[in-house]
Amino acid sequence: MDKRYFTLFFLLLFVGFAAVSQDLKITRIEASRLSKALIDRVTDLISGEECAVLHIKTEGLTPEERDQLDFQLDQASTIARTLKDGGEILMYVPPRTVLLVVKSPFGNYRADFRRDFGFPSGTVKLKDYDVYIEYNRPAPVPDPEADMGGQYFVLTVTPATANVYVDGDLRATTDGELNIMLPYGEHKYRIEAPSFVGDEGTFTIGKTKVTKTVTLVSAQAHLTLSCGDSSAELYLNDKKIGTGSWNGSLDAGMYIVEARRAGHSTVRQSLTLAKQERRSLTLNAPKPIYGKLNLNSTPGNCDVYLDGKKIGTSPDIFSNVLIGTHSIELRKEGYENATKQVVIEENKIAQATVALTKKQQTVAAGASGGSAAGNKTFTVNGVTFEMVAVKGGTFTMGGTSEQGSDAYDDEKPTHSVTLGDYYIGKFEVTQELWEAIMGSNPSYFKGSKLPVEQVSWDDCQTFIRKLNSLTGANFRLPTEAEWEYAARGGSRSRGYKYSGSNSINDVAWYTDNSGSKTHVVGTKSPNELGIYDMSGNVWEWCQDWYGSYSSGSQTNPQGPSSGSSRVLRGGSWLSRARLCRVSNRFNNTPAGGLNIFGFRLVLVP
Repeated sequence: MDKRYFTLFFLLLFVGFAAVSQDLKITRIEASRLSKALIDRVTDLISGEECAVLHIKTEGLTPEERDQLDFQLDQASTIARTLKDGGEILMYVPPRTVLLVVKSPFGNYRADFRRDFGFPSGTVKLKDYDVYIEYNRPAPVPDPEADMGGQYFVLTVTPATANVYVDGDLRATTDGELNIMLPYGEHKYRIEAPSFVGDEGTFTIGKTKVTKTVTLVSAQAHLTLSCGDSSAELYLNDKKIGTGSWNGSLDAGMYIVEARRAGHSTVRQSLTLAKQERRSLTLNAPKPIYGKLNLNSTPGNCDVYLDGKKIGTSPDIFSNVLIGTHSIELRKEGYENATKQVVIEENKIAQATVALTKKQQTVAAGASGGSAAGNKTFTVNGVTFEMVAVKGGTFTMGGTSEQGSDAYDDEKPTHSVTLGDYYIGKFEVTQELWEAIMGSNPSYFKGSKLPVEQVSWDDCQTFIRKLNSLTGANFRLPTEAEWEYAARGGSRSRGYKYSGSNSINDVAWYTDNSGSKTHVVGTKSPNELGIYDMSGNVWEWCQDWYGSYSSGSQTNPQGPSSGSSRVLRGGSWLSRARLCRVSNRFNNTPAGGLNIFGFRLVLVP
């Protein structure tokens, strides 16, 4: 069937049909065969256009009611008319017709055809359409003076959201009230609502209205829950419900209740609650789970605070420390307080070393000389930086035993080196210090407290010359020997593989934890001298040309007299752990600057 006939059908049903009553309606319109038996060809005498024939069929009307129907068009037509023939009404409709008016004893009805009777150009064949009109007789309105064989049933129910069934059929309620007409006789009702006990029964409809009020009773259970530890957090099906105790109503069913406390074993119990049951339950107190902490410090005899509470002095092995992450703080007169995070595991001994820094001796910009007895602080163009005092001494340089099989060939042979006193930067040179001296920032990862990077060895020399001019001091890059001695912890060295620890995650930003970027200086733990980031973050330029080691003892070595590349030390945010060791060596051309290259300063008294 041509889809425009469907369009006309739905327009008649939903868009264009407006009625005074809801009882008489055009239910569908369809195309039928050509009615050749009636007329071969019909044209409008005014427009000369071909017309359609509507076969109007009525359903549910008596012959007398059908005879009272009349049809009008909103536009004049010389042939538009109706013929009543054996229950079928014929009507000729010109294609320009847009409105059909049906007049009946029940009211007037309008159907908008929206020009869907237009025909393709050149078409001469007569079109037939079937229009079906259906009459639904309204239900009789009860006459209070007459016995109609039925009466109203009025039901008020709580809760208002309950479902009400009458004789098995779900009936719509308004704000918890049902008002329906029912025939005489016995009827059944049923009322249901989640979390309530349902109600059902029978009632009899007679000549008077039947009213009934039903209030459903809650089917929920009630639980009172407590714990032997008032600090324990209570959970119901993995959702926190309170601390120490809780009571409330629950739907009948199975539940998991828990008492949880950090550093303690979780107490867990299942229970099943029946409808309207009242239950009281007390959970055992969670039991503490302990580990140990082996804490060393530089210097010794520091007061140790665990999560703000004093637990003793260092060094010591502290037992009965609850599992989990804790903050330890070490305090000592004449030193800056130092903090560190430690993770305690059950039946294990956590190792931690904390280095305290002596309270600073502030030196005005331009000061230099003297012995390395205490740290020095410089301020240049509003930016302050600190130099850590390194007391000279003798150490073994290169791939020593703690480096194991990770040591490369260029770290050998190991050899004895003796150094005098010097100062070395507590932190890698930051972007804010570089900008204060140079007036620009070459770094790829931007941040005032991030290490400056993308600087070449040559760039570092330019920076140092300007810094020395502003301060009157004699800063330079560290020699390779000075760098390694400071990274190992100088005279306080504990022989760690990385600078400050055998656990690289404690002291370094490297490929496994950096998130592929640099980090603010000083956010990992320092080494034995209180120096930060000598493992990881950025590679650090040294003063020396790169060359092979010799086995002979040396004093204040300066490296080869010439070469093609300069030494870099310490590894970076991009490096594997093996490259962040204190004895590992790297090199690059002096003009090369990458976002993994930075530096720190040295000052000789």
